Amino acid sequence: MKYNPLFPFKFVLCPMCDKPFLASVSKGKSGAGFPSYHCARNHKRYAINKKDFDSSVTKYIKSLKFSPEILNGLEATFLNKYRKREKEIVRASGDIHQNIADLEIQQASKLEALEATKSALVREKFEREIEELEVKIKSAGKERLKIQISRDDIKAFMHDMKRIMEHPAEILLNQRDLRVQRELFGVVFNKMPTYEEILSGTPKLSYVFELSSEFRSDENQLVTLQRVEL
Repeated sequence: MKYNPLFPFKFVLCPMCDKPFLASVSKGKSGAGFPSYHCARNHKRYAINKKDFDSSVTKYIKSLKFSPEILNGLEATFLNKYRKREKEIVRASGDIHQNIADLEIQQASKLEALEATKSALVREKFEREIEELEVKIKSAGKERLKIQISRDDIKAFMHDMKRIMEHPAEILLNQRDLRVQRELFGVVFNKMPTYEEILSGTPKLSYVFELSSEFRSDENQLVTLQRVEL
C-alpha cells in the first residue's frame, strides 16, 4: 500500500466488508476535484468525503490516553518473561556455540587433510566439504544472533512503547511511511477499526489504551452517513 499524503488513513476498514479503504479524487462537472475514501467490493459503493474522514480519525486519536501504572506493569511483565526465558536463551546459545566449535574442528581437520593429500580428486572432495562446513558455521552464527535478547533490548522496546502511549496523536498522525503508521495503529488497536467504529468511539483498543471521557461520538455523521454513487 503506497503512501499518499492526501489519504493518510486508507488502512481504516470499510464497515461493509472489513477491508481497507481505497481513495481517489473524482472530478465534478465544474472540473473541481472531490477527494474521498471509498469502497465497493461486492457491495454498494460506500464513500466518505476526505475532510470528514480525516477529521473523524484525527479527533479519535487525539482522544486516546493511557494510565501510567499500566506502563510500569507492562515493563515488569516483560522483565519477568525475560527472566523465565533467560536460562533457555543461555542454554540454546551455548548449544549453538558448541555446534560451531565442533564444525570448526571438523573444518580444521579437513584443511590439514587437504594440505597433506596430493590427489586432485581427493583435494576436490575436501574443498567441497570445507565449503559446506563454512556454510553451516555461518548459518549457526546467524541463529545465535537471532536468539540474543538482553534487558537493553527490552528497555529500548519499552522506550518506544512509552513514546507511543504518552504521545499517541503525535506518533500516530505524523508518519510519512504508511507501513510504519499501519503497524503503529496495530499496537493501539486489537483489531483495525472500521470508519463507523471510529465515529462511534467503539474500536477494540489494546489494553494499555482507553478513550478519554471527553470524547463525544459524532451522532450527526452516524445518522446521515449515506452510501452514495460518485
